[in-house]
Amino acid sequence: MMKNQSENINAFEAFVQRVMETEAAVGLAVSIVSADGTVLYEKCFGQRDREAGLPMDGDTLMGIASITKSFTALAVMQLYERGAIDIVQPVQKYIPGFEYRNITVQQLLSHIAGFYPMPRQSVAAVAQKAGLAAGEDPYHSVKVAELGLADLLESFNAQTAFTGRPGENFSYSNDSFALLSEIVRLYGGEATFAQYVEKNILSPLEMTDSGVRLVWQGDHVSKLYQMRGGEMAGDWTMLDDQGPHAGAGGLKSTLNDMKKYALMYLNHGKSIKGTRILSAYGIREMQRPRARCGLNEYYGYGLCTKAVKAMTVSGHGGDQPGVAAHLDWSYESGIAVIVLCNTAQVTVSAIADMAMRLASGYSESASSEGLEPVEWSDEMMESVCGNYRSGEGTVVSITKDGHGFRVSLDGAETTAFPINRHMLRVRRLIEDMLVSVYRNENGEVYALGGGYRMIPKIEN
Repeated sequence: MMKNQSENINAFEAFVQRVMETEAAVGLAVSIVSADGTVLYEKCFGQRDREAGLPMDGDTLMGIASITKSFTALAVMQLYERGAIDIVQPVQKYIPGFEYRNITVQQLLSHIAGFYPMPRQSVAAVAQKAGLAAGEDPYHSVKVAELGLADLLESFNAQTAFTGRPGENFSYSNDSFALLSEIVRLYGGEATFAQYVEKNILSPLEMTDSGVRLVWQGDHVSKLYQMRGGEMAGDWTMLDDQGPHAGAGGLKSTLNDMKKYALMYLNHGKSIKGTRILSAYGIREMQRPRARCGLNEYYGYGLCTKAVKAMTVSGHGGDQPGVAAHLDWSYESGIAVIVLCNTAQVTVSAIADMAMRLASGYSESASSEGLEPVEWSDEMMESVCGNYRSGEGTVVSITKDGHGFRVSLDGAETTAFPINRHMLRVRRLIEDMLVSVYRNENGEVYALGGGYRMIPKIEN
């Protein structure tokens, strides 16, 4: 175990430094805790405000991006256990303006409702339409929620292409979790989704420095960093890349508060002080595999579950302007890992994976067994080549290069090779990406699956 063994700590910290240097991370915080609340390892690297020279610490407020989805799923499961909603019922029962009669709440929770990624709504635009006063938080405005819901339903109902039938294919959907946050608002007994989460999850867990808000003040709030045009920009705000519904990625927290959240899962739905947040059965249902989202990786309700060495590891990650975050825990090892970073597109998942391995008594190396290149026929190779585009703006272009491929991903050039009949391994600086290839009954490729999303092929 890491347990302050110098060789493990040195190896881990050298890896963290390599990731930070390679991906230009400004500040990063890591904690490893056991189920009884003991901190096995904790360290903050870099700065929360580089320009002011302020260091990262355990009370630095940062976004957690899509880890928020686990809070949204937790809120939905609370309402389910109280009898306020039934997750196996159609979404239309709870939001009549949603035109799809055969899509259930359960399918939204697992990203299997059949929707490709859609263009993102802007909370700033909706707040302006709502006439929000300066300083008023959009996530605490009923009018913003109502106007945003009308726009969201218009976008959903206008869809003409789908990943498959409801329940058939996994494709990560921020919009699905935006809709779930509206169900929480409408049936949770509070005026807004933000108020529900703060009253029913954050307050019972004593996460006093966290909140579902976009307006924050104080020098404990981290600046947000992201590369723009080859230069590091620190002028991003918490309004950037956010929709009017917070359920997909709107929660902000600290390392110290996120330890309390992680301990709730390690203790099967109870806080470290014994406060029950959700039944142990409900926590198991959130983790239960519902859809395959990667190689030996499955999605439940707002949580992913995967195999790491001889452990089952559950958790979630997130990335948005100025945020890269990851939370993992394992009942086999009895520990949880939290990694928070104030710089976008940093591979914090690799840091969390290494922390989990070392703290659980395994070697630092991740196994690549079964990920070696295999040969495809020329016909199979050619069928993958072409251009792909998602509603969120991701653009992928693939061309044949010998027995492998040249890949352009949002303008960045890399290579890829097949590792089985339905999957490519795409090379990246820190952690390679595994990309699924979707073919129809005629063997024609119609989409790729990477970064948890299905991206449709477009005409060349």
